Amino acid sequence: MTGLGNITPALPVVNGGRALGVPARFSLGVAAAAVALACLAYLPFVSLPFLPEDLLQVELAEKFTASGGGAELAADPLYRSRATSMFFTHWLWMAFGPSPAAFNIAGILLHCLNIVLVYLLGSWTRIGWWVAGFATLSFAVLERHHEAVVWFAACAELLVFTFCLLTILAWIRWLQEERRLWWWASLALSGLALFSKESGVVIAPLCAAVALVHGVRWNLTALRLAPHALLTAVYVWGIFTASSGHYHFQDGTFSLGAPFLSTMLGSAWRGVLGPHLLLVAAALVWGWRRWRGLLILAGVWIALALLPYSFLTYMPRIPSRHHYLSSVGVALLMATGMWAVLERVRWRIAAGALALGILGFNLTYLWVYKHPQFVQRAAALQGFVDFMKNHDGRPVELACFPHDATEARRSSAMLLGKPDPISLAALGPAAASRYCAGGCDLCSPKESR
Repeated sequence: MTGLGNITPALPVVNGGRALGVPARFSLGVAAAAVALACLAYLPFVSLPFLPEDLLQVELAEKFTASGGGAELAADPLYRSRATSMFFTHWLWMAFGPSPAAFNIAGILLHCLNIVLVYLLGSWTRIGWWVAGFATLSFAVLERHHEAVVWFAACAELLVFTFCLLTILAWIRWLQEERRLWWWASLALSGLALFSKESGVVIAPLCAAVALVHGVRWNLTALRLAPHALLTAVYVWGIFTASSGHYHFQDGTFSLGAPFLSTMLGSAWRGVLGPHLLLVAAALVWGWRRWRGLLILAGVWIALALLPYSFLTYMPRIPSRHHYLSSVGVALLMATGMWAVLERVRWRIAAGALALGILGFNLTYLWVYKHPQFVQRAAALQGFVDFMKNHDGRPVELACFPHDATEARRSSAMLLGKPDPISLAALGPAAASRYCAGGCDLCSPKESR
């Protein structure tokens, strides 16, 4: 592996994708511990009501999966790129109906599945199970990508991650075993990644980075990934040729003229801030000579995963839900840093304290800072739903409602079966009843909720 150096840790010797000295019981224990930590971290979010965007996700899924909706989905340049999330949402709605807890649990379970996929990266001889174990435990509770887990409307982030990791795992198996079946699996799975979200375009470059770290020459890497690259090119061509009908090209969300480099670098820096930065620093200072290949791969992973979102125009940094895939790179940096610390015997107690501190930081951030924000964000819509449950049927005038009236109509129709109860004009107390979300002069203290 020219120029990248040895990235395999000394303690966990690996051979043929199977780590020597790492029994199956240990592997199951690491995976189970990581899943348990994730469930602990996100347990308070299970009771959240629907957010407005969640119901829009369901409405679109029902529209595109209805009889004849498949042709409409294929013709939509935005949502055909997120087809897997449309079907996933439809199946959940069919199975559980308007149960926000079911949708919240589904997001957490998808996260748990992805945690296991991160651990399976340890089957690659260039990482090994020990480094993968630390990375998995880190990934399970990292706060930066929380929005992808707890906001169901962002489930496309979870699904594109699932298929990207499955693609990379199949690619790794092909690199190590050279069985053609795994190459075909990687190609098929990359197609599913592309139809999970637009950020799936990074899968071919990620596979190229993995191949180069594995020791495959540039020319052979390009040859073996040519079909993946062609599939991606056709996908991108389909998006840009339909840009006139693509919502995000018309609403100003993205622009090729955006300052993408500063956005990407600033967001990458935000992804490692906090106590995590201590482990990243340890990896770079103490682990560079031994693990520089893995560190380079982690940096490339972060950059590639953030790049598709770096052309945003509505904010100077990438939203937290879009950090989900890049968090694997951060977790690999943290895992390498932990190994670098553990190799210094006198630092092992400090390493344990640092690990507990990082866990405490992430749990505190999620429970104390983010959970109240999501509760507040859902309060107005949930208050309206509660108001409508025993409503007398008169038109409703909205006051101090922080969302568009369409959201109120959608929630009434989808959750209560009461379509279009909203009066957009003030009809007077005799003609309409008022729902006041609170926070403005129009609401009396009694009305505010």
